[in-house]
Amino acid sequence: IKEYWVRRPVGARRVLWISTSADLRFDARRDLADINAEGIEVVPKAKDSLPKGELAEVYPEGVMFVTYSLLAMSSSEVPGVKKGPLAQALKFITDPAARAAAASGGRGRGRGRGRGRGGRGSASRGGSDDDSAAVAAAAEGEVADGEDEMQQQQEDEDVDAEGGGGGGRGRRKKQQKKISWKKAPGSALERAAGELYASHVAVGSRLWQIVEWLAGAEGGEVLIVFDECHRAKNLVPPATPGGSFAETRSTKTGLAVLSLQNALPNARVLYSSATGASTPTNMAYMARLLPVGFKDTM
Repeated sequence: IKEYWVRRPVGARRVLWISTSADLRFDARRDLADINAEGIEVVPKAKDSLPKGELAEVYPEGVMFVTYSLLAMSSSEVPGVKKGPLAQALKFITDPAARAAAASGGRGRGRGRGRGRGGRGSASRGGSDDDSAAVAAAAEGEVADGEDEMQQQQEDEDVDAEGGGGGGRGRRKKQQKKISWKKAPGSALERAAGELYASHVAVGSRLWQIVEWLAGAEGGEVLIVFDECHRAKNLVPPATPGGSFAETRSTKTGLAVLSLQNALPNARVLYSSATGASTPTNMAYMARLLPVGFKDTM
């Protein structure tokens, strides 16, 4: 953390420290003081809870200390986050009209905080005009039939009924919109929004809020510390190559840890544990350390 802190410019230093208990934040402050790094602030302060809304407005930079339990909270919605910059980035990459307006240099339809109001839109997404144009250009090849096709894909659902008839249990899977963040450079916020959306992370969840704070750093170059990282070892690999982790018996913690790493490809990651894994498959959450061929053994 200290090395990262001194190498990054002031105002662009954001670190996420995840551990098993909120009380360990006091130990984190002590450990930083022991290496003469008292100036690196650990937040939230004292015993305060993580605030609601856009975290960047409260913590421009710092070491954010959270627990795995908070990271995996998927049912609770954080007020004020559903309209934040990450939500605006998601709307941008899934809305053909917004992409077309960015590509043509127009003002769009003026909906939302970002479009049609001058500089705040591009600043909230964290990307340049060139980035937006690149995303828009890539999207044109995917959405051949325009906005109607996108709307239809949003509304369509596949129903996989088990057991048949009224007594069977059905699993409803909403089809994902076609989005193009992987085909164009885009901004860190756009990439993060796309990855979270593909991973079915709820807009407005704690994980969404934390990723929004991290992706808002310059270039998305942040540091993530997984302390006691064995808490995520129950990330069960899919049975078939290319399968989804979400369809396995993985825990919410394991899925949240994986989604966090996928959403922030420019982040530096530190795994710390005395009991990181007992079998090779327990290392599935260490997405940045998988050696060549390891996925074949999973």
